[in-house]
Amino acid sequence: MDLPLGVPLQQSLKTANVDMLNTILELMKKQFTGYIVVTINGYDGIEEGAILFRKGVIIGAGYEFMKYGVTIEGNDAFKIVLNAFKAKHGVIDIYSLTTQHMDLLTAFHEKMLISLKIEPKNLKKIYPREFSDRYAKDVIKQQEEVTKYDIFKRAGIAGITER
Repeated sequence: MDLPLGVPLQQSLKTANVDMLNTILELMKKQFTGYIVVTINGYDGIEEGAILFRKGVIIGAGYEFMKYGVTIEGNDAFKIVLNAFKAKHGVIDIYSLTTQHMDLLTAFHEKMLISLKIEPKNLKKIYPREFSDRYAKDVIKQQEEVTKYDIFKRAGIAGITER
């Protein structure tokens, strides 16, 4: 993730040892402005995600499947980042930013903005109980399908359609 370096609040927290649901709820309560980055050894390589906060409100999310060069942003990324917090092997860093820096960050990364209104009550409902590799498997499957289609397309084989 291409995010500005903020003031580190917590670094190198192990995903296996930290209760991120309560950490997120505390950051919301404290009107936190900044971001949380999680880097995991995922299903098929290194994955990295971030959640953006502005004055205690979750305003954005992004997730990267590094091996495949795939970045997901916005609403779709939010649940994937929450999922990553439950990974067995990963680290979490929390950085604070000024409100002005966050505004600048979101101006350059508009696609990260989410339209979901995340309240503590609904966060508790959608927060995963355990890590799932389904998001990575979906990305891998999509990449394989695109690759097969592109091979036929480049070869000039007519009549091949995506399923």
